[in-house]
Amino acid sequence: MLDFAGPYNVNDTGPIFGHPTMYLKIDPYEVAALRGEANVPAEVHWDGAVKRSTVVYNGLMYHWGNNCYQYVSHCLNTMEYK
Repeated sequence: MLDFAGPYNVNDTGPIFGHPTMYLKIDPYEVAALRGEANVPAEVHWDGAVKRSTVVYNGLMYHWGNNCYQYVSHCLNTMEYK
């Protein structure tokens, strides 16, 4: 589990505020690669999107307009989730 935990830090050791009390399962078939709209296998597309987003967010300051919710949104947008 990855968590944009603070300034310049995407935490990969678990969530900073404890375990989630609720989460939303998304349909993996809504990702561009699984819809047949990407030129790479789905796993590569998905993992690559998360890795690219992590690199971006490891370089950003954490504040009200740039937080863990925007990190997740960036991941989904990068993988072209519909």
